Amino acid sequence: MRGQASVEYALLLGGAVVFVTVIAYIVKTKILG
Repeated sequence: MRGQASVEYALLLGGAVVFVTVIAYIVKTKILG
């Protein structure tokens, strides 16, 4: 396997974490708001 595959996986995983964090923030603000 090439190193690029792990980099793409890391970017995908990081994007998923950011996406979940943003969704959680929006949901929290809607509940509190």
